[in-house]
Amino acid sequence: SSDYVAAFIGMANRLELVRRHEGWTTRAGTPVDLDAAGVQGGHISGDAAVGRMRPDDLALRRSLDEVAPGDVGLAGELVTSEYGGRHFDVTVNAGGERLYLRADAAQHGPWLRGAATGSPLVVSFSPTALRVFPHPDGHVDLQVPVLAQATARSEA
Repeated sequence: SSDYVAAFIGMANRLELVRRHEGWTTRAGTPVDLDAAGVQGGHISGDAAVGRMRPDDLALRRSLDEVAPGDVGLAGELVTSEYGGRHFDVTVNAGGERLYLRADAAQHGPWLRGAATGSPLVVSFSPTALRVFPHPDGHVDLQVPVLAQATARSEA
């Protein structure tokens, strides 16, 4: 399978991963334990990869202190939240990545209803939720484009 196929079958969240001296990280530098994800070093050649996961694989948190041990926590900001009955469909910018998740309305509804675009929050996930593929470009641009940040804010 491939990054393209993963997107097609509902793994809408895409994280660019970089192999650094200390191990694999997100583009923003957050460590990701790919060994825990079941990815052996030989599976990905080079220093760039793409991790895919479904919106249901991400959890919404108010702070990094709430992230479970072993999980990856990404600080970000709210882009949109839409009420969908038992859940909210939430869009987040985190470390230059646009991520989508479903947040339980009973747990998060009170503060999501009043949260403004740009409100700080955290998303977390277990590395075992990642499906990792070779990066199609073979490298990751470590600079988060200012235009992309401005565009993301204007879309909200």
